[in-house]
Amino acid sequence: MNGLRGEPMDSVDSSFLTSNKFEHFIRIGDYERNQDITLSIPNTEGVYAVVSPHYPEKRFLIEGTGGFFKRKNPNVPKHVVLKNWVEGTHILYLGKAGGTDKKGKISKATLRDRITAYIKFGYGYDIGHWGGRLIWQLEYSRDLLIYWRISNDGENPVEIEKMLIRDFEDRHGKMPFANLRH
Repeated sequence: MNGLRGEPMDSVDSSFLTSNKFEHFIRIGDYERNQDITLSIPNTEGVYAVVSPHYPEKRFLIEGTGGFFKRKNPNVPKHVVLKNWVEGTHILYLGKAGGTDKKGKISKATLRDRITAYIKFGYGYDIGHWGGRLIWQLEYSRDLLIYWRISNDGENPVEIEKMLIRDFEDRHGKMPFANLRH
């Protein structure tokens, strides 16, 4: 897998995405020019990953671009951003769309719903996609890619996301940068 500007993604992250069946992606910044880009995202359950196409750098904004959902400030202090930073990976966030949680709550959200809401939140819209909000404090958030994987019959996106985060933690010693909780 190549990065946005042709830089190769390191083999560990590329292998992680390939072995976990992440096949398609969009660039966050392309939404600015063509809001219909999200129509290419499947209208079904699954998981997604926010990935830097180049080696991620610690370049943060004090005031990110995320929306103020219900007037709540999505930004966190720089020391919190730095504490969550994970060296040595292009994978910055893992999310889910749909599935059933451990309390039995069923979500009917689709990949298209969640990824569209996520991008709009990053463009400052007042939308409830609080998860992964640290992404919007990166100076280069518009360059990031969102890969997705459709859930197969019988697969629960909630469980797939947990498994992916555990696998990431096993390799890096902590959750992805923008995952603040399981």
